[in-house]
Amino acid sequence: MKLLVTGPTGFLGYHLCKSLVKTDLEIVAISRNPPPLERQVNSKKISYISLSEINIDRFIKSSNFKGVIHCATNYGRDDKTLDTLQTNLTFPLSILLSSIKANVSFFINTDTILDKRVNSYSLSKNQFLDWLYYFQNKICCLNLSLEHFYGPGDSDGKFTSFIIRELINNVETIRLTQGKQKRDFIYIADVVSAFECIIKNINNFKKGSIHELQIGSGENTSIYDFVNLAKEITLNYNTMLDFGAIPYRENEVMESEVDLKLISSLGWKPKVSLKKGLELTIAGELKS
Repeated sequence: MKLLVTGPTGFLGYHLCKSLVKTDLEIVAISRNPPPLERQVNSKKISYISLSEINIDRFIKSSNFKGVIHCATNYGRDDKTLDTLQTNLTFPLSILLSSIKANVSFFINTDTILDKRVNSYSLSKNQFLDWLYYFQNKICCLNLSLEHFYGPGDSDGKFTSFIIRELINNVETIRLTQGKQKRDFIYIADVVSAFECIIKNINNFKKGSIHELQIGSGENTSIYDFVNLAKEITLNYNTMLDFGAIPYRENEVMESEVDLKLISSLGWKPKVSLKKGLELTIAGELKS
């Protein structure tokens, strides 16, 4: 089976490609720019394509892809709204339209559990989901809403990575909200195994409706408890955790709710506990 994966240089895309090449799948990874060597998977089962090198429509039509996995994401942290829309809406829509024309069997979209009112990132992701619904009769569409995944080497802009690196560096103070909001934290290896499980069972899904799956650990942890656990594992006795120093975001979700019934019905379950995941993440960060 030949798959097109977008966003191979991102945290999720890189780890997904790294794992998929160990199967019998053939992967073509597409990104805006050629990936740096440290973000390339060393395998004959994967090839890298830059957007500047191709016409998307002609490329997909001539490549005989079975499916697409859309991992490319712009979190909108630099307030460049048009860039966020390009990555999260315009780009995947062009891939989706070309896939429909080329009779690609399925399109797997990586989504967020965040409410669309939280920021431009969540709004743009929600808008693309509307387009998936619009084209649900043309191609088999799966929408994977991911809880807060983490692991070593993730972006500095992610909350989990920021906290861990600040604690490792023994900063004087970390300013936080009260930390009462609860989140489902899931280790990157468990997220990847969920994708692999879905691909293995892809024939269970047909076009004609959107198949919405949520991916998480199934356990909610308060931000307060998460940060304190990370502090304990890093053996940090110096940093002051200033809970309540900053307000909650507007439209903040105080407790995420994840429904794992559909993904669990395929035989998938997470294996890495939060404590073990943090230990692996911190050990990886200390090595880098």
